[in-house]
Amino acid sequence: MENTRYAETNSVVEMAKSIEPEAADGENVGMVRFGQAAAPALVEILDGIVSSGAVREWAPSAFSRFAGRHPLWAIGTRGFPWIEVDFSEDYERAIAEILPQIDDIPAVGADPVAPPMTAGAASR
Repeated sequence: MENTRYAETNSVVEMAKSIEPEAADGENVGMVRFGQAAAPALVEILDGIVSSGAVREWAPSAFSRFAGRHPLWAIGTRGFPWIEVDFSEDYERAIAEILPQIDDIPAVGADPVAPPMTAGAASR
């Protein structure tokens, strides 16, 4: 996973596998949301990466480049139920243990505080 460094505002300033864990403020958990205003900018960056021949480059590299040009906010996962699913055992645990916890969280509307250009990253 990519380690992430944040500015004081929880905006992402760098996301890369090369960041040493002790120098990181969080870890990208692979869940992202880009709003209607941000998506075209991200697509442009992704197109540039693919056009350059770097077809096997990780998506977080594009997110890091995006953060260099546009605000990219991190949302902490601490205290929320989630699980990384790599294997069938992880999926089974997610269904048995994590999904019931998610179902117990009250539904809320759109977050009035979250900026329109957001991407998820886990807090340590």
